[in-house]
Amino acid sequence: MEYHTTDMSFGAYLLTTKKLRFIRIDPVTPLAKIVFDDPQQIGHQLEIDFTNGAEAPAAEFHSKLRHLRRKLDAAIHPVKSRRFLEDRNA
Repeated sequence: MEYHTTDMSFGAYLLTTKKLRFIRIDPVTPLAKIVFDDPQQIGHQLEIDFTNGAEAPAAEFHSKLRHLRRKLDAAIHPVKSRRFLEDRNA
């Protein structure tokens, strides 16, 4: 079973806590979907917990948020992102 979210903060929370396993990003319009493996179907409850103040280590959360933002950008704008990485590594 898969759990989808368009909320980058919640996606970063899931990446940080490793409560669900990241699968992919679906670059659909207007918002990309962040897709996680959810075999126990707990994603909705985790989102409620997050909204109600569930905690995660701040530094790791920030790192995962930046990582997720780069993945989303690459999924939505693959050519632009590839050029940026090539220019950066030159």
